[in-house]
Amino acid sequence: MPPSTPPCASQRGFTLIELLLSVALLVVLVALLLPAVSAGRKQAASTGCVNNLRQIYTAWALFVSDHANSLPPYRDFFVDANGKTTNGSGWGEHLRPYYNKTTKPPTRCPGEWRAEVTTTYGMNPNISNKATIQPPSTNPPPEKLFMVPAPAQRFLIMDSLGQIRVTSTAFLSEAAPRHPGATLNILFMDGHIETRTVASLPIPANGVSPTSSFHLAFWRGQP
Repeated sequence: MPPSTPPCASQRGFTLIELLLSVALLVVLVALLLPAVSAGRKQAASTGCVNNLRQIYTAWALFVSDHANSLPPYRDFFVDANGKTTNGSGWGEHLRPYYNKTTKPPTRCPGEWRAEVTTTYGMNPNISNKATIQPPSTNPPPEKLFMVPAPAQRFLIMDSLGQIRVTSTAFLSEAAPRHPGATLNILFMDGHIETRTVASLPIPANGVSPTSSFHLAFWRGQP
């Protein structure tokens, strides 16, 4: 009977070259996977942003229903007896009672990296930009939802850099295309959401108010 081979005789460790090749292969695999992981994370953030906008629209619609079809202002304005104007609460405060009480308000986009920023969505300031709490002598009638002729074309809220509004005259310094492909998510007044690039939006020249029908539909809902 031939003698058995000792166990240690059939075992062989990695050579230095094999070990280096294995490490190099792992480095290549990680380098190939990182962009895909990063892209997936950014896409997930964009999806979370869309979900936030859906929750905001639900709260907005409930506010409108509770206030005789009146639209919430992007900011309150208080006017005293001397005509001095003071800024009050923003649209987020008006909608806060309508959010889910067990979770944080959906006012921060998952794609925002600055920890100190709590509101990353800006409202269209052309929507009911005067609050109903002003003195009647200086308060125009609040805009009603049924008064908007083209709600599917008029934006309500979009990704912003932290401002509570996004204006046509300072769009590039207020809007935030933070999603894949330099896109931003936009909620329209009929409740639908679009992901658009800045180049595809009707933005007038900086400092110029919208005047053409192309601009007016997006900013004022006028077809």
